[in-house]
Amino acid sequence: MANIGRAADVAVQVLRLGHSVICPHTMTAPFEIYGLEDDVYLNLGLDLLELCDAVCLVQGPGLAASEGTRAEIEWATMNGMVVYQGPEEMSDVAE
Repeated sequence: MANIGRAADVAVQVLRLGHSVICPHTMTAPFEIYGLEDDVYLNLGLDLLELCDAVCLVQGPGLAASEGTRAEIEWATMNGMVVYQGPEEMSDVAE
């Protein structure tokens, strides 16, 4: 649940910079009671990336090593998307 809170915090920071946000962590939190397999969330995250122009990573313990984070970075890079290490890197980016 801590990851969901960190993701929400970053999403709000990006929104305050004037960008639209898709935040899978906060969108899928209610589904956690159903015990879905991790690959369901991973595939959903990758599907949602197709709607995005860039990725803004959420920094925190264990996140850089997560399978989902690695897969999203790889997909974004292979598809020519910019991967920001955090919202502070986005302060000068136009909408």
